[in-house]
Amino acid sequence: AALNAPPPGQPEQTAAKY
Repeated sequence: AALNAPPPGQPEQTAAKY
């Protein structure tokens, strides 16, 4: 995870900017 933390249930690699 970089600057954008993924929402619960979402993998870091496919996490969009939330």
